[in-house]
Amino acid sequence: MAEERNPAKILIIDDEEIMRSFLADVLRDEGYETDIAENGEKGIEKIKEERYQLVITDVKMPGVSGIDVLKAAKDIDKNIDVIIMTGYASVNTAVESMKLGAVDYITKPFNIDQIKMIVERTIEKRRMARQIEEGKFYRQLVSTDVLTDLYNHKYFQQLLESEIARANTHQRNLSLMMIDIDDFSSYNEIVGYAAGDLVLKEISWIFKKHTETPHHVARFSGQKFAIIIPEWSKEEVLKLANELKSIIEETKFEHEEKLPRKKVTVSIGAVFYPDHGESRKDLIEHAKTALMRAKKSGGNCVKVYEE
Repeated sequence: MAEERNPAKILIIDDEEIMRSFLADVLRDEGYETDIAENGEKGIEKIKEERYQLVITDVKMPGVSGIDVLKAAKDIDKNIDVIIMTGYASVNTAVESMKLGAVDYITKPFNIDQIKMIVERTIEKRRMARQIEEGKFYRQLVSTDVLTDLYNHKYFQQLLESEIARANTHQRNLSLMMIDIDDFSSYNEIVGYAAGDLVLKEISWIFKKHTETPHHVARFSGQKFAIIIPEWSKEEVLKLANELKSIIEETKFEHEEKLPRKKVTVSIGAVFYPDHGESRKDLIEHAKTALMRAKKSGGNCVKVYEE
């Protein structure tokens, strides 16, 4: 964000003083912040010390070449952009440098309009890429539960609505599991909420590891989880439910010996669309009912909704 608010910082590396000064003046007049280095070695040192959005380096310099600068810059900061400067006779070298990660090249003698266009295009690409990444980040932020890194309750509701519509349109299977950690309130009271949070994280990781695309795993509330399973048959869903139950039962959790059954376990309720409801609300309510049956049966089991 700061990068977008502030002018781009550009490092110019050239062993010819007149060339680097000319280029620095042109870009400074365009509103960029510029810095210069008289050879590749000093340029690399500056890249280590300062944060640049763009490096423009001559390809042929005594000692450390522009290609060496390019490689070093990418090792120091993989997100840095590098433009190679070359004479017309060395265009092939510039093209080869782009295969190594350079974003573009400028030929000597300079064409001022060409320089402005290439630099502006490079900076604009950076800005757009950053906006895309920030958009992804914020979308993930509003859809993800902070503690477990699963989908949150609100996004789960949206996903279930979408999957019901797809199942209806394409006449395909859709299932929903509702999962609750047995005796979790007791665990929190005995061991503490920090330890309880670790259990939530570990169980969330188990769910993510042992489910697959296009399954959607969400933290429904507190110690309750929900898994939306498109396309699978009832037999496949119930097999997965029992596998998840067994994996959690066999996993060693800290302080689990203090629980009534000496183990962390889960209860699971399952429903199938459209047999157990055609709306999001009905499927969730019936999944809760199935889950309650599992809890009343002593926990650590899987139950399917029964009318």
